[in-house]
Amino acid sequence: MRMHSSKARWIEEEKHHRRTGDWPDILDRNDHMRFYGNKEWCIWLIDKLVHEKPMLFCGCMQSALACMTNHDFKSVDAWAKWLATERAKSQEDWIRDGFVGYGLHLESPLTKENAEELLRLIGRSRTEESEVPYYIKFNALRWLRDSGFDPWSVDLKDSASQDTRERLMGLMSYMLHLGSSQGNYGAGVLSLVTPPGDVEEPSPPWSEKLVSYIPHWPFATGGLALGLILLVSALLARRKQNRLSTGEPESTHDSESD
Repeated sequence: MRMHSSKARWIEEEKHHRRTGDWPDILDRNDHMRFYGNKEWCIWLIDKLVHEKPMLFCGCMQSALACMTNHDFKSVDAWAKWLATERAKSQEDWIRDGFVGYGLHLESPLTKENAEELLRLIGRSRTEESEVPYYIKFNALRWLRDSGFDPWSVDLKDSASQDTRERLMGLMSYMLHLGSSQGNYGAGVLSLVTPPGDVEEPSPPWSEKLVSYIPHWPFATGGLALGLILLVSALLARRKQNRLSTGEPESTHDSESD
């Protein structure tokens, strides 16, 4: 099994797409364009769709474009019209604009209120009438990551509120994201605040801070299970950061949710 970093993996995938012109393929090749593709790759894919006019506008292409732009259109013509008006903007502006439809108006630098809004968006339940799409949650996660977000600044003491439950679930998802292949620094990093690869050691230590959260969790019967999940998530993220700082390779087959 070949082992390398997410950044090295993406470089090899870029070479493949440039050499062969292949469409992104999530199912068979586990392509990561949706996670790591920048503005250049988004334009490449839309232009390719417009000029080659494939018979099927499949889910792999839709997912890649949605994650790269924070928008979702169901036809090639709609994507072409969108790009005609949005081409001059940065990828960060595309993603920022995509949050407006969910009531988020993100500022630069990211404010505490913005961070809490993003956590609530990430933590919103799938059972609600207006389910938040995957690509919106994915971009909320990496916007937090690349804005220098401090997860230890989150106040979860008001354990009785729905707002706190959503922020807790959002925080858990954020830590899981940091421990996943698409969550690590080095590839797919937005130009916000934190330079690529600039990962600071969280303080106080992860385990100590996690223990301090346990009494405030709003799920009395599930608090222990959530605690274990959150602790494992933190350890995975910590291991990821250590690998990046030491140059240790990682597996290309990390699990990812869609």
